[in-house]
Amino acid sequence: MPDIESLKSVVPDPPKHDVKFTDENQAFFELDIMAPYKDVFMALIDIPTRIHWMGGLTEVKQEDTHAFVGSIHYCAFNEVTAEISPIHVKHGESGIEYAEKMVMKDADIYSVYEYRFRPSGNGCRLSARVLSMENKILPGPKHSFLFDGLKASCHTFKAFCENGFQPLKK
Repeated sequence: MPDIESLKSVVPDPPKHDVKFTDENQAFFELDIMAPYKDVFMALIDIPTRIHWMGGLTEVKQEDTHAFVGSIHYCAFNEVTAEISPIHVKHGESGIEYAEKMVMKDADIYSVYEYRFRPSGNGCRLSARVLSMENKILPGPKHSFLFDGLKASCHTFKAFCENGFQPLKK
C-alpha cells in the first residue's frame, strides 16, 4: 500500500485562474449565520441549491456535478444567463476565502464575487463583495445593482443555512 507522500506526487496542482480583478475601495457586506462556517461554505459552493435562496434564479445547468476552480455553471435568471466559474479557494486557520467570476454577456457584466467564511461564536461570519474584472470596470449603477442583489441573496442564504440547509417554505 503506497504512503500518502508518494500519492501526493501524482496529484496535479489545481488549475490557476487567469482572471484579474480589482478590489480597491470595495466594501464587504457582513452577516452572521448560526451554522458552522465550513458547512456554510459547502452550501454556497453547491451551485444547484442556489435556486432555493438566490433571488430570480430559475435554473442551473452545469458541466460537472461539483464546483471546483475552473468548473462552469450556467444560472438562468428572468431574461439573462450568468456563467459562474470558481476562480479561487483558500483554506486557512482563520477561515476560507472563495471567489467566483460571473459573466452576463447579454448585459455586458463581468464581475467577481468574493466571499470569506470565518468562525464566529457558535456560527459563521460571512463577508461578501462584488469586484470588477480588470479591463471590465463595472459602472456605478451596475455595481450597485449587483451589490444590492448580493446583500438580498445573503439574507435569504442565511435563512437557508439556519433552516438546516433546507429550502424555505414559500
